[in-house]
Amino acid sequence: MYLSEVSEKIENEDYKNKMVYPSRRQLGPTEDTSAAKEQARKELDLKRREYAQENYRLEKQFRNDLVAALGDQYDLHEDAAQAVYEYAWDQGHSSGYSEVVTYTIIIMEMVEKILKSYGVM
Repeated sequence: MYLSEVSEKIENEDYKNKMVYPSRRQLGPTEDTSAAKEQARKELDLKRREYAQENYRLEKQFRNDLVAALGDQYDLHEDAAQAVYEYAWDQGHSSGYSEVVTYTIIIMEMVEKILKSYGVM
C-alpha cells in the first residue's frame, strides 16, 4: 500500500463512519415515567457506544493502512512508521485524515533531505 492509496480511501470515505450519530430525537417520544426515561437513556447510551466503537475501528484501520504505506513506500520498520504516524496524527487529525497524510508526506520529505545530506540515500 502507498500513501496515494490511503488518500484514495479517504476520498472514497472508507474511513468515514456511516452510522448516524444517535440523538434523543431518533428514539422518539417516551412515556413520562422514570422507568421509561431510564430505558430510553440506556438505549441511547448503547447506540452511542456502538457509534464510538465504529469510529475507533475506522481510526484503527486508517492508522494500520498509513503505517503499512510507510513501510511499503519508504521501507520503514513498524516502530519508525508508528512514530511518524503518531507525530503526523498529533499535528493534523483535528483537520481530518487528509491532513494527517499531508503531515506524513512533509515528515518523510524532511527525513529524506536529512538522509541525503549525510549521503545515506
